[in-house]
This record gives sequence, C-alpha cells and structure tokens, in this order.
Amino acid sequence: MKPTFDKEDLDTIEKILGIPFITDYYVKGEVCFANDDEIRGEFRESFDRFHVLSYINAIIDQSINEESNKPSKTNFIKIPYPKDSAYFWKLVAIGEKLEKNYLIENTKTKNQIEIKWYNLKK
Repeated sequence: MKPTFDKEDLDTIEKILGIPFITDYYVKGEVCFANDDEIRGEFRESFDRFHVLSYINAIIDQSINEESNKPSKTNFIKIPYPKDSAYFWKLVAIGEKLEKNYLIENTKTKNQIEIKWYNLKK
C-alpha cells in the first residue's frame, strides 16, 4: 500500500523545502544521482511520499512517550510541519535508519490513523 497525503499538506511542505513533491518515485533529475538516497538534502531536487513517511516515522519515534502524540480514540496523530529543509532531511535520514533497522514495527490495522499537521513554534 502506498502512503497518501492531502495535497494541501504537501503544498505546505513544498513551500518549506523549496522543492517540488513528485508522485513518481523514479523521476530523473538534471543532476547525476539527484534523487539518490545517498545525496544530502540540500542537493535534492524533489521529495516524494516515502520521504514524508520517513519524516513522520522519525517524529513518532522521537515523541513515542509524549501523551499528545499517541493515537487517540479518533485515530489521529499530530505531526509538525518541518521548520526548514535541513530539519526535514535530518529527520528523513533518522526515519530511514529506523525503517532499515526494523525499529518501527510494520503493523497492519483495520483502521487508518489520520495525520493532522501543525506548524512548529519558532
């Protein structure tokens, strides 16, 4: 199953990062290896749903013990928009490591958890 996100939320993240969201994971960039996983965030030309999902996984992992970020009876979890590009890519890298190290369990539930985005206080 592919993760999906609201267009409005993706538009907000696009503005913060200054690069476009792409729906096709294998879009070629103008720079050699532009979208390769090994490329530092500041050199990326786009981001995709898997980057957003890794960002969310890192946020959830960092706040696992915070009462405000536990799924409620309404099945939603609050996720802050990234404050800037460097913060986003830092957390994407953390989320990808968690995923690769199986620290985030792949659970199958009948109910989807809704993501509610909010702005970080500056």
